[in-house]
Amino acid sequence: MHSVHHSAPGNFQGKHEILSGLVPFVTYINFVQTTGCVNFLVSSFGIAMNVLILRTFLAMGGVFTEGVTFTFFSLALSDLGLCVCSLCWSVSASCFLLEKRFVRTPQIFYYFPVDPRALGFYSHITMIIFGIMTTLITIYLAVMRCLCVAQPLTFRGSLSPRKTCLLFAAFLVFGASTRLPIFSSGGVRATFDRRWNVSRPTLWSQPYQERLKDGVRIAVDVPLPVVAEVVLSICIIVMTNALRASSQFRSQNTTDSGVSKSENHRTGHKEEAGKQRPDRNSESLAGKSKKLSPKDVRVIKQLVIISLVYILCNVPKLARTVGDALEPEFMLGRRFEHFYDIVTHIQLIVETVNSSVNFFIYLYFNTKFRQEFFSYKD
Repeated sequence: MHSVHHSAPGNFQGKHEILSGLVPFVTYINFVQTTGCVNFLVSSFGIAMNVLILRTFLAMGGVFTEGVTFTFFSLALSDLGLCVCSLCWSVSASCFLLEKRFVRTPQIFYYFPVDPRALGFYSHITMIIFGIMTTLITIYLAVMRCLCVAQPLTFRGSLSPRKTCLLFAAFLVFGASTRLPIFSSGGVRATFDRRWNVSRPTLWSQPYQERLKDGVRIAVDVPLPVVAEVVLSICIIVMTNALRASSQFRSQNTTDSGVSKSENHRTGHKEEAGKQRPDRNSESLAGKSKKLSPKDVRVIKQLVIISLVYILCNVPKLARTVGDALEPEFMLGRRFEHFYDIVTHIQLIVETVNSSVNFFIYLYFNTKFRQEFFSYKD
């Protein structure tokens, strides 16, 4: 959860006016409440879309026998988990800001029996784990498809569901291990405030938690999105070139076929045409080893769009990462904490959008998915 500093109500707003930097306190509260409502709608939509994806893939069959289908199914599971956590985080942020905005002076006023930041703490950590899963699965899909295009005989069989499942389990363990130190350095416990004679379960953290966050940020949170941008950009170039080459091959093959028919019709030398036809067929068969199948073309188009959407939705995270590195005051508890929190809210909304739009990509490019979905709808 963000912006969780606790202070006496009497000087609460004054303190944050000093720390606000670029964004005044009231503007900050209004903006964050608006983004919380937007994220609630986006995450609810994402949950519905990913449930439809899972249901359609299961109805199609082949989830546990085809490596590519299993990978797309796993990506939908990860996106669903991210959207659920994003929804919980939105509720927590809205409840926390409700208390923060309508704080009473000189007596603090609690609307909720439990500190809303507690739900935000756990849901945000879990959301980051699913975000790491989504990133790694997207990279895996793009890289494996590029390898299948470059060396189809070598890598096509490597996308078995069993190997893929073990690899994704390793992704999950890796993501969870990066958050375990932060998770173990904080929690929720009953806290009594002697100043206001109020007691309720409240979020707490160890003094060294911020140092742990800095370490995780340097080791994982900064390199991973940068690596993802670079790898996916390279994969998009490779897959786009493969699509272009396949399109040129089909166009050339169609042109050659038309020219052959025209020549045969004009000359009427059927015997010579018959002699030439095997040579053309042999050339066509030789080209087919380099030509992508219609199914491969559809899969590559899906992955290109998915990768492009991820790259675009990863920009706010990169911007926040660059801000962390270049401006020491761009963090919670410092001068630009309100602006930092606003950028973080935008980042979370965009990440949720990234996990909500794959349904439309599958519906447009995957013929079997589209047929199964509309047959279920009918």
